[in-house]
Amino acid sequence: LDIVTAPQVDAMVSQLHGDGFDELVLDLRGVTFMDLTGVHLVLRWLSACPSLRIVAGGANVQRVFVLTRTDGMLSLVERPTVEAAGDRRAR
Repeated sequence: LDIVTAPQVDAMVSQLHGDGFDELVLDLRGVTFMDLTGVHLVLRWLSACPSLRIVAGGANVQRVFVLTRTDGMLSLVERPTVEAAGDRRAR
Protein backbone atom coordinates (compact mmCIF):
# COMPACT_ATOMS: atom_id res chain seq x y z
CA LEU A 1 0.00 0.00 0.00
CA ASP A 2 2.05 2.87 -1.31
CA ILE A 3 1.95 5.93 -3.51
CA VAL A 4 1.13 3.75 -6.55
CA THR A 5 -1.62 1.55 -5.06
CA ALA A 6 -3.19 3.94 -2.51
CA PRO A 7 -5.40 5.71 -5.09
CA GLN A 8 -6.94 2.37 -6.13
CA VAL A 9 -7.64 1.35 -2.55
CA ASP A 10 -8.96 4.82 -1.78
CA ALA A 11 -11.36 4.62 -4.73
CA MET A 12 -12.68 1.21 -3.59
CA VAL A 13 -13.17 2.32 0.01
CA SER A 14 -14.76 5.59 -1.17
CA GLN A 15 -17.21 3.63 -3.32
CA LEU A 16 -18.20 1.33 -0.45
CA HIS A 17 -18.54 4.22 1.97
CA GLY A 18 -20.51 6.21 -0.60
CA ASP A 19 -22.83 3.24 -1.12
CA GLY A 20 -23.75 3.41 2.56
CA PHE A 21 -21.37 0.96 4.16
CA ASP A 22 -20.29 2.70 7.35
CA GLU A 23 -18.64 -0.25 9.07
CA LEU A 24 -15.73 -1.49 7.02
CA VAL A 25 -12.89 -3.96 7.52
CA LEU A 26 -9.57 -3.22 5.82
CA ASP A 27 -7.67 -6.50 5.44
CA LEU A 28 -3.93 -5.84 5.31
CA ARG A 29 -2.84 -9.50 5.44
CA GLY A 30 -1.91 -9.51 1.75
CA VAL A 31 0.01 -6.25 1.92
CA THR A 32 3.77 -6.82 1.76
CA PHE A 33 4.88 -3.18 1.72
CA MET A 34 3.43 0.03 3.11
CA ASP A 35 4.87 3.51 2.99
CA LEU A 36 3.63 6.70 4.63
CA THR A 37 1.10 7.17 1.85
CA GLY A 38 -0.58 3.97 3.05
CA VAL A 39 -0.46 5.10 6.67
CA HIS A 40 -1.99 8.44 5.69
CA LEU A 41 -4.75 6.68 3.76
CA VAL A 42 -5.59 4.39 6.69
CA LEU A 43 -5.68 7.35 9.11
CA ARG A 44 -7.83 9.41 6.73
CA TRP A 45 -10.33 6.58 6.43
CA LEU A 46 -10.28 6.03 10.16
CA SER A 47 -11.26 9.67 10.53
CA ALA A 48 -14.02 9.40 7.90
CA CYS A 49 -15.27 6.04 9.17
CA PRO A 50 -14.53 5.70 12.92
CA SER A 51 -15.89 2.14 12.95
CA LEU A 52 -13.17 1.03 10.49
CA ARG A 53 -11.59 -2.21 11.65
CA ILE A 54 -8.23 -3.39 10.38
CA VAL A 55 -6.93 -6.91 9.97
CA ALA A 56 -3.25 -6.63 10.83
CA GLY A 57 -0.73 -7.04 8.05
CA GLY A 58 2.58 -8.80 8.25
CA ALA A 59 5.47 -7.71 10.43
CA ASN A 60 6.76 -5.17 7.89
CA VAL A 61 3.37 -3.49 7.61
CA GLN A 62 2.75 -3.43 11.36
CA ARG A 63 6.25 -2.05 11.90
CA VAL A 64 5.35 1.04 9.85
CA PHE A 65 2.43 1.72 12.21
CA VAL A 66 4.70 1.21 15.24
CA LEU A 67 7.44 3.47 13.87
CA THR A 68 4.92 6.22 13.12
CA ARG A 69 3.31 5.71 16.53
CA THR A 70 -0.09 5.24 14.93
CA ASP A 71 -0.53 1.61 15.99
CA GLY A 72 -2.48 2.66 19.08
CA MET A 73 -5.04 4.45 16.91
CA LEU A 74 -6.04 1.29 15.04
CA SER A 75 -8.89 -1.06 15.86
CA LEU A 76 -7.36 -4.39 14.95
CA VAL A 77 -9.31 -7.60 14.39
CA GLU A 78 -7.87 -11.07 13.76
CA ARG A 79 -9.78 -11.84 10.57
CA PRO A 80 -12.30 -10.18 8.30
CA THR A 81 -15.81 -11.22 9.31
CA VAL A 82 -19.28 -9.78 9.12
CA GLU A 83 -19.22 -9.62 12.90
CA ALA A 84 -15.99 -7.60 12.84
CA ALA A 85 -17.53 -4.96 10.63
CA GLY A 86 -21.06 -5.23 11.93
CA ASP A 87 -23.89 -6.60 9.85
CA ARG A 88 -25.51 -3.26 9.12
CA ARG A 89 -25.86 -1.04 6.15
CA ALA A 90 -26.39 2.69 6.56
CA ARG A 91 -29.84 3.93 5.67
